[in-house]
Amino acid sequence: MRVASMNYVQWEGTPREWRIDGVLLNPINLLVGSNASGKSRILNVISGLAKLLAGDTKLMVLSGDYNVTFDDDGRQLKYSLRYEGRKVIKEEFESEGKRYLQRGAGGEGTIWAVKLGEDIEF
Repeated sequence: MRVASMNYVQWEGTPREWRIDGVLLNPINLLVGSNASGKSRILNVISGLAKLLAGDTKLMVLSGDYNVTFDDDGRQLKYSLRYEGRKVIKEEFESEGKRYLQRGAGGEGTIWAVKLGEDIEF
């Protein structure tokens, strides 16, 4: 599985806001650009997301908004995570139009239970 596309915003709506929009990645990529053009930032955002999803780290910055599409051998997986004050405001995961996870502020949401064949609330 690989990251196919990505958007990320940090500190949205504040003077400190910065964003990465429209990153499209192939199986092999070469990032080229002048100094301070965002090459390392893109890699750090991808690395940070990988660590979060693997459970290797907690939310390190106060706010962020990930919208990522993964390619899993031709199958599209979409993941979004928005957090403020190191608390999840919105998290969703879907594959080919089927939502498997949705949660909002307060941690309440639904997750698809394969054995039951239905969403369960948490």
